[in-house]
Amino acid sequence: MNYISSSDIQGLKISPLTCIDWVKEAFLIKDKCQLPPKISIHPQGTDFINTMPCLLPPDYHKFGCKVVSRIKGTHPALKSKMMVFDTLSGEMEALVDTDRITAMRTGAVATLAIQTLKRKDASVYSFIGLGVIGHATLDCLFEVMKDEEITVRLKKYKDHAVKTINEYSPKLST
Repeated sequence: MNYISSSDIQGLKISPLTCIDWVKEAFLIKDKCQLPPKISIHPQGTDFINTMPCLLPPDYHKFGCKVVSRIKGTHPALKSKMMVFDTLSGEMEALVDTDRITAMRTGAVATLAIQTLKRKDASVYSFIGLGVIGHATLDCLFEVMKDEEITVRLKKYKDHAVKTINEYSPKLST
């Protein structure tokens, strides 16, 4: 059994375009997967722990179960791990730290939604959340719109907008 850490995943330097391609592929095989409803439990207050199983199509021979949690006061706020199993042997093949994968997948989905649903002449995009998911969405959006002139508006909240401007400048026109 392999353990794949966040630093292992970061070290792969997977591009936002690759993440978008993987999300498109996942959408295309979704009807061949078994995706039961997630199970959500709430240990206290607004905290949650979600369990999300997925059985890939038979030719993949893979089953996975991702556990996502948000516990008040933790950083990052959202944490996730995935167990990957071989469906022929039942053996666990890997335990994967999926924080980065979850963020990039969500950013890729958001970018595909923007591309699909935006007005033809849209050039201004507003971001309210500027955490890990917001940054993943910006990474994907900037990559697919690199040949277009766009304006990104950021909601001022604490120091998040300033940090985002510093990180993405000169890509941002705010």
